Amino acid sequence: MSFLGLNLTQWTAIAAIAGIILAAATVAILIYAICSGRSDRLEDVAKREEDRKWDSDRRAEDREHAEQLRREDDAKWERRFRAEQLQAQDAEARQVIVQMVTTKDHLQERYRGSEHQITVSAPEAYPIRQVEAQLVHNSGSGIGVCPVDNTGTGPAIENGRCVIRMLTDVPDRRVAPIVRFTDRHGNRYYTYRQLTQRIPHDDWVIAARELDRQYRTGPDPGEENPPAA
Repeated sequence: MSFLGLNLTQWTAIAAIAGIILAAATVAILIYAICSGRSDRLEDVAKREEDRKWDSDRRAEDREHAEQLRREDDAKWERRFRAEQLQAQDAEARQVIVQMVTTKDHLQERYRGSEHQITVSAPEAYPIRQVEAQLVHNSGSGIGVCPVDNTGTGPAIENGRCVIRMLTDVPDRRVAPIVRFTDRHGNRYYTYRQLTQRIPHDDWVIAARELDRQYRTGPDPGEENPPAA
């Protein structure tokens, strides 16, 4: 018996081959599906990992940005606090009063020959130390200073103020005292002609010239509170 020229054995072989092909195709489809599913899962895992990394990076950037803002705010607050602190200390320093008067006719015998008395006074509640004085004069080359000859007496408490007196001879020319002192915070100040200021120099001449310039012309903008030395 035959069909289309093929006998039963041949048709059986063809059917077997077709079954094998179908089985192979089925297996291939299954393998593809498994591989495809695994690939999809791997892609999902990679995508989730990428998303987590992106979120982690963004959170890290946000934390760094917040920390930077906090540091900037802290620095601004520190600068503002320091500026207010310096202003308060400078206001305290301006309580120191320096005067110079002629005292030749009123000195005790042991001070005969001294012509001037420099008086430095500060509130009793505002102690100052390392009080020194020089005399400022105009020389041919400009502002100069000369030492105070007699360190005088003091300190003494008078009317709630701590008073230091310095008795000195002065040249026969116009002079004005410049006084240097240290406050309770360790700041060094100079005072001259009612101007009291921190000046970052231990040089009397530099300090005298700076204060004399301000006395004559006024302080430059932003120089009212120069940094301490």
